[in-house]
Amino acid sequence: MEDGRVAHSHADVYSGQPPKLARVVLYGNSVLRDVAEPVVLVDPETFKIVDLMSKVVVRMSALGIAAPQLGIRKRIIVINKLTELVPVINPRVVSLSEDEYMVEEGCLSFPGASGKVYRAKSVQVEGLDMDMNPVLHEFTGVLANVAQHEIDHLDGILFIDHLELAARGLAIRKFHKAVRKLQFNPLGYSVNIDGVSIPTLKAA
Repeated sequence: MEDGRVAHSHADVYSGQPPKLARVVLYGNSVLRDVAEPVVLVDPETFKIVDLMSKVVVRMSALGIAAPQLGIRKRIIVINKLTELVPVINPRVVSLSEDEYMVEEGCLSFPGASGKVYRAKSVQVEGLDMDMNPVLHEFTGVLANVAQHEIDHLDGILFIDHLELAARGLAIRKFHKAVRKLQFNPLGYSVNIDGVSIPTLKAA
């Protein structure tokens, strides 16, 4: 790579054994309301973060995740295209279609709750790949919804912020009920990622 930057593979970033658990933070944890910090350099620590995010996505059968959902204040998202995972560093929406649709959204940080949110049908997202090369992704349909949802997380915005007051209150009540039923710690829950294999990570 140029400028002395070094790319690392996911296999060589752990000095010891990879972690067996990841912690997903829940609504109420202040990190979800913070504005995440830009990534200045894609280093081994960044690869660890992306590896952890990717394994949680696969284990939870999720379509996407943002770093703040793991308590990490970095501008990183991972989109699950099912055949591959697409990490985007410092993602930024550069274009939204005028056409919108209403979609039922949920969130790993909001178990038991969902709400109908208006989202653009297609979106273009700029960012960096894992080699710090500029990339431009176009997402349509469900993945456009996912990309908008995850980028919102980087700015401390949750899907409930897009809901009308009554729907927001209902979602929050359902969330609290689920947390009690599942006996989660109020600020987060653990996900077993031991042995999770991840599909190909798309570099560009």
